[in-house]
Amino acid sequence: MTTYTRANRTAQWFGEKYPGSRLNLTAATAVVVIHTTESMTWPDYDGGATAPNYTANPSNSEKALTFRAHFEDECSSRALRNLAGGVETNTLNAVQIELVGTCDYAKRSTWNGKTAGKDYIYWPAASDWALRDLGEFLADMHRRHGLRLHSPVAGWLAYGPDSRRPGVSPASYGASPVRLTGAEWRQFTGVCGHQHVPENVHGDPGAIDIGRVLAFASEALGDDTKEATMKAPKAVPAKWSRFAHLMPYCRNNSIRGLDAAKRAGYTAIDLDAQVCWANSSRKRRVMICTHWGTVGKEFYDPLGKIKPGTKFAALTWPEVKRLRSKDGKGFRIHKMNRMLRAATKRGLRVEVEAKGHKAFAKRPGLWRRLRTVADAVGADVQVKTLTGLGGSASARLEAAKAAGFVTIVLPRGSRRLSKTKFWPVTDYVRGPVTWVA
Repeated sequence: MTTYTRANRTAQWFGEKYPGSRLNLTAATAVVVIHTTESMTWPDYDGGATAPNYTANPSNSEKALTFRAHFEDECSSRALRNLAGGVETNTLNAVQIELVGTCDYAKRSTWNGKTAGKDYIYWPAASDWALRDLGEFLADMHRRHGLRLHSPVAGWLAYGPDSRRPGVSPASYGASPVRLTGAEWRQFTGVCGHQHVPENVHGDPGAIDIGRVLAFASEALGDDTKEATMKAPKAVPAKWSRFAHLMPYCRNNSIRGLDAAKRAGYTAIDLDAQVCWANSSRKRRVMICTHWGTVGKEFYDPLGKIKPGTKFAALTWPEVKRLRSKDGKGFRIHKMNRMLRAATKRGLRVEVEAKGHKAFAKRPGLWRRLRTVADAVGADVQVKTLTGLGGSASARLEAAKAAGFVTIVLPRGSRRLSKTKFWPVTDYVRGPVTWVA
């Protein structure tokens, strides 16, 4: 049982009063949840009833954080909401830290006659000395528990107006686009905020500069320490070596293709993923099951309104679903959600191959929605991507992994891939690869 060496263990220690549950902190399990106290002084936490593992109180005059420990790292703390019958929150290997100050956009300059940056910290605009001290705390968690220096791919929304959630303020409060589902939370390791935890509604710590915090943590560790703790992806299991990849592609990516795969004795199938808009408002992306990225390769518009060469990403779902295959056999494009349900009904494992569109990396909601369907039907599904498609293959895998999927990289081209980019987000590799720094 351990605590951060810079933390005072006597001033507000609640370990005996609230012994909690034992946490299993390893590189494969450890999570740190960051909160803000929304106060200018040490909270009393109702005598420990709502306390985190740590509190960090900034001193603007001394330009340093003072830490207090309230529980051992390996003991569950009490700062998260945990509903009956849902996922575990406080007890799911989460070390929690509260930062004295505020994330509230309304208090970004002044608060009860006090001045930000002088009398208190507005954490989304915190100075480097405060972010560095927080980064050093995370670096220590990495050294002692293997904590991944990684944060949710969906980002950190402001506790106030934020263009990523227009019309809602505070953007990070409630059922925001960045709050993890239960399945995502169970799979997540690394650093998140209160705003990311399921069953909770709080939006702290707002749009803190987590990228800079993690950079300071990496700086404190040094490159050698960081690389030594990463694990190389494994070769795909032999049992995954045979899967249906029927030709033409329009047949493989169809309901009839699933039936043909089943009749041929396959137990798995490769399904290609592209995107289109959900509707004419063009606010939400939909994952569709087709190989090529443009109309005209395999599909045409019976109404003649959509020209060959038009990208599926520019179309709406009502437009895509009226397309038919050029081979005269009437194949059509389906949503990936439907294909996943149908494949699972037929007892097929699915490898979803994400193509190169940036939405697979930038819109994590695509993967979260697919994960919800997979969980509901009990699908056996993995997500894979090629490295030669354009865009960031590692970012596509990161988004899928954050949603709880097992990930596979398919090296192409030079086959020289970055350890730093791929190892944290890739479970398996299929094919020859040379890992480089």
